[in-house]
Amino acid sequence: MRSGFQQCRLRRHRRGVDSSWRSVGSATGGHIRRAAASHRRRDQQSVIAASIDFLAEAVELALTAHTPTRLVVFDYHPEVDDEREAFDAAKRKLADARSIMIMEPLTDLLARGKRLSLAPLVVPDEADPLKLLIYTSGSTGAPKGAMYPEHLVANFWRRSSGFYGPACAPSITLNFMPMSHALGQHIVYVTLGSGGTAYFVAKRDLSTVLDDLALVRPTDLNFVPRIWEMLFDEFQGQLDRRATDAADRATLEVEIVAELSKKPVGGRYVSARTSSAPSRSS
Repeated sequence: MRSGFQQCRLRRHRRGVDSSWRSVGSATGGHIRRAAASHRRRDQQSVIAASIDFLAEAVELALTAHTPTRLVVFDYHPEVDDEREAFDAAKRKLADARSIMIMEPLTDLLARGKRLSLAPLVVPDEADPLKLLIYTSGSTGAPKGAMYPEHLVANFWRRSSGFYGPACAPSITLNFMPMSHALGQHIVYVTLGSGGTAYFVAKRDLSTVLDDLALVRPTDLNFVPRIWEMLFDEFQGQLDRRATDAADRATLEVEIVAELSKKPVGGRYVSARTSSAPSRSS
């Protein structure tokens, strides 16, 4: 029931956004934690969607590249002084440049979308249509747009017992990868699809990730080498501080691993995996 409720909320938000953006005839685009532009032909309207953290870059893009009709700001909390000041500074810069672009928080766009009729669902005329085009850095070749048809995107929502343990158990995950990353999206979707809870790190630079782990206590660990290295550095640091002689070192290693598995890792994980790409040969 929890999974169905969460997915229902996601569908309502998505269709509300669709309704609102279609009402202004815009091409939608953007992703969380990155300023990104979505273009159509210059005679058509377009939207830039940006996190509050990248609002200054988004405004610069709008003023120096093409001229979109709308700038939608994610992750904006007006009660946070720094974010409110960044939002007001962006508005002043646009006003000083005599820009006609409309800037609004995502919450305003969602509220407007709820007042409109739902956008009609698109019925594709092919069996397995393209559903996602996502950037890949090109670890095994040149950078490219990876094309995901519908059946692969649907798999994002399906839990694999081989990766995540028992299929009946809801996931609790700590998410740190950007939504411009396929695995970043997959972890969020499979968590919600299992009726679980997806948490996100407090800082995008991962400076709080160990504290976040201790607070969240995830059941599924989905890490990249950098996170494992941070845990190993914590292990090595404790070992160096606490070791008194070579004789007790092996015993101490076992004790520290047991302690780290409880804090910061949380002590309730049932699965763990790592993800990386092979280095490009020189």
